[in-house]
Amino acid sequence: MDVLLVGGGHIGQKELNEMEDHSEIDFTGVVDSHPGVRTTLEGKYDIQIFRDIQSALAQSNANLVRIATPPHTHAELAKPALEDGRDVYIEKIMTTTVAEAKELLHLADENGCEIYVRRNALYTPIYSRGLERLDEIGDVRYVHWIEPTGSYDRWPDDKQEWLRKLPGGIISEHLPHALYLIRMFLGNEPDVTDVVHKGKELYVTMATDAGQQAAISFMGTNDTPMLMRVVGSEGTLLLNHDTMQISRERSVEMDSVLKRTLEANVNQFVEHVSHVAWLGKQRVAQQAGKRLGFDWAQEYQYTDHYRQLEDIANGAVSAGRIDITGEDGLKNVQLFESIWTATTEIPDSSRRRVDLE
Repeated sequence: MDVLLVGGGHIGQKELNEMEDHSEIDFTGVVDSHPGVRTTLEGKYDIQIFRDIQSALAQSNANLVRIATPPHTHAELAKPALEDGRDVYIEKIMTTTVAEAKELLHLADENGCEIYVRRNALYTPIYSRGLERLDEIGDVRYVHWIEPTGSYDRWPDDKQEWLRKLPGGIISEHLPHALYLIRMFLGNEPDVTDVVHKGKELYVTMATDAGQQAAISFMGTNDTPMLMRVVGSEGTLLLNHDTMQISRERSVEMDSVLKRTLEANVNQFVEHVSHVAWLGKQRVAQQAGKRLGFDWAQEYQYTDHYRQLEDIANGAVSAGRIDITGEDGLKNVQLFESIWTATTEIPDSSRRRVDLE
C-alpha cells in the first residue's frame, strides 16, 4: 500500500520512522505547508516533499492519503483527496463539525473511497485486555473516564497555536479518546445529557437507550492518574492508563474495618503481582525475540500507529468492538459537537468553601 502523508510534524515523522521497514506499507511522499518542516524532512528522509496537497495528488499514485494535521484542517485536506478517488486515513477527531464529517462521507460514497479515522487507544494493550475481562463484571452499567489536565500547558508554541482554535483547547485534543473508549466499553451509543466546563475542567454525563450511564471528567490537576472505571452488574474494573494496570475492585463482608482493609489490600497485592507477572512475560518474549533475530520490542511498542496502518493495509475496518471507519468517526463528531454546544460554565461559587455554621 502506497501512502501519501499530509503533515510532517511530530505524528507524521513518528509514522515515517515506525513504518520505514514495513514490507507492505510505503510512504511515497510528504505534504507540509511550513517551509521549516519541509527543510527538516528533506534533511532526514529520502522521500518526495510537497508544499500543497494539490500538487502532491497530481504527482503521486498513492492509494491512501494519511492526514496527520491539526483537527481544524482535516476537512479541507481530505476533500481534494476524496475528490481524486483516494482513500483517506484521518487523525482524530475526524472533523470538528458534523456538517464537515457528513460532507466527507458523501464525497467518499460518491467517489467510491474509504475513510478511516485514527483510534490509537484501541491498539493500546490495557484496553484490549480490559475488553477481555468484561465477562468478570457482568453487564456493563456505567463507564467513567478520568483525566488530569494540569500539565497540558507544556506543549510547544506551534501546538499551542492550533489548540487555541479548538473549543476547550487541549481538552478537545484528548476528548475523542474518551468518547470512543466509552462507546466501546458500553457496547451501545450514548447521548450527552449534561455538560459543564471552565478552563481546563470539563465534566460530561451521558446515557444510552439501554439504561447505561457514562461520565467524563477532565480535572484541572496534575496529580491524578488517567483512569477508566467500568462498573458492571457483578463487579468493577479499574483501568489505570499511567501504569497500564487493570485491577478488579472488590468489596468484602467482614465484621470490622480492620479486616475489610486487610482483605482489600490483599486483593490489591494479588492484582499487582499478576500485573508484574504479565510484564515479566512480555520481557521474556522480548528477549527471546532478540535472540531469534527480530525486533519484537519495536513491533510491540508501536501498537497505535503501526498496527492501525497495518490493519488498514490488510482491509480491516474494526478494532475490538468498534469500527475505525468514517461512519464511526461521524458518531464521535456528533458527541463532540453535542458536548461543546451544550456546555454551561462552572460557576465561580462552586469553588468557594461553604460556611455551614
